[in-house]
Amino acid sequence: MSDPLVAAGYVHCPQCSDANYPTEATWITPTHILATYPNQCGHITPCAWIIDTTRCTYQARCTATTRAGRQCRAKPKPNTDLCGTHTNKSRRQTT
Repeated sequence: MSDPLVAAGYVHCPQCSDANYPTEATWITPTHILATYPNQCGHITPCAWIIDTTRCTYQARCTATTRAGRQCRAKPKPNTDLCGTHTNKSRRQTT
């Protein structure tokens, strides 16, 4: 099984468009994850969800790493493996 934090995805805030990622997640069955989401943006009540991964669609993530050494969680730009931020950084480094 994959990392449950990655498989749990994120909660999208409709008010500020912020992505709230889980702070804890664990597999409870081979297809279900129990994940807790914090109140990162201030608009969403902290919650715990049971996620059925068979009903989720996979969303690709940027392949770059952050300064903390973790994989970037941003959505990649079309026809590339990098998000807008990392695409711009790689262009600046090559010129």
